[in-house]
Amino acid sequence: MIPYLASLAYYRASVGGDTPPADAPNRALLTTDLTLTVPVAGGSAALKRLPPEALEISQHGRWQHTHLGALEAQLGRTPFWRHLEPSVAPLIAGASGSLLELNEALSEALNDFLDLRALLPELREMREAAPERVEAISRRLTAGFDPCRPLLVLAALHGRDAIFALSPPFI
Repeated sequence: MIPYLASLAYYRASVGGDTPPADAPNRALLTTDLTLTVPVAGGSAALKRLPPEALEISQHGRWQHTHLGALEAQLGRTPFWRHLEPSVAPLIAGASGSLLELNEALSEALNDFLDLRALLPELREMREAAPERVEAISRRLTAGFDPCRPLLVLAALHGRDAIFALSPPFI
């Protein structure tokens, strides 16, 4: 199951054909000091005993408001957040029902923003033609970036160039 606001490490493994890390399906490490958690009906007991596809979002509290506020506080001044926010915010604000559906919808919104389906084959071709250049771009974009943080953060910072973060040795 794709985790909530999937990490760079998750996407790298998925794109590279490896087994993605076993991230918690309802958590995202936004910063080193801030983890966003989607409440799950049944709490931690449900996370332990139910298959991921059976997890339901709890409507306990105002977590959607808290998550959107945290995303705005962390990403609001980044160059590309204003382009991402219209497709991400309504999904979080209206989240109910299946956690799997929310996570897949958020992933699809990010895939659409980055145009992954079209650009990944091009990135592979670039990697074959100019591996040193692609690796240099990847290193520049990810310098100091914790791969446990969401790919969404890199997309807000670098726009479609964030796709280079999925680069070698990952594709």
